[in-house]
Amino acid sequence: MTCFPQDTEPKSWHRYFAMEFNDRAWDLAERASRTAEETIEMLNAAHAAATHWNLVGTDLNRMRARTLLAHRCALAGFGEFALQLAEEVRTFFLAQDTEDWEVALAHSVHAYAAFRASDLDKHKRSHTVAAAASRFQTLDWPFNRKRSSAFPVSRTSNEEPAKRN
Repeated sequence: MTCFPQDTEPKSWHRYFAMEFNDRAWDLAERASRTAEETIEMLNAAHAAATHWNLVGTDLNRMRARTLLAHRCALAGFGEFALQLAEEVRTFFLAQDTEDWEVALAHSVHAYAAFRASDLDKHKRSHTVAAAASRFQTLDWPFNRKRSSAFPVSRTSNEEPAKRN
């Protein structure tokens, strides 16, 4: 059940629409297949989420929205634009004190965007790091969003996660 804001403050409504469009973009992306119309709707929803988060969100909200947009653009075949966004996202998350799942996700989205942009060298490097990082996550990674302190993910794009001694 949708919970509408109880006030008339634009910020409340921007947050509401950011979350609604984010959820819609996820719903459409998770489908096994999409029609051309659903792909357009998925891209529109990702752009709308990013627009609303740009107006009222934190830097983290904005970068998560760009992660969503980068992945959805890659899904839709816009590899070059997806890679541009994914590089910005990955740079941001590698420079922060970021949850392990989010670092792994940034590498995964970057790898997929690079693949869709036909940059196979970048794809291979990011895919290797993402695969190494995801080995240390639980089966429902990245959706559980729990930090794995036993296996911290490397903050550099060419290193594997630290291993327990």
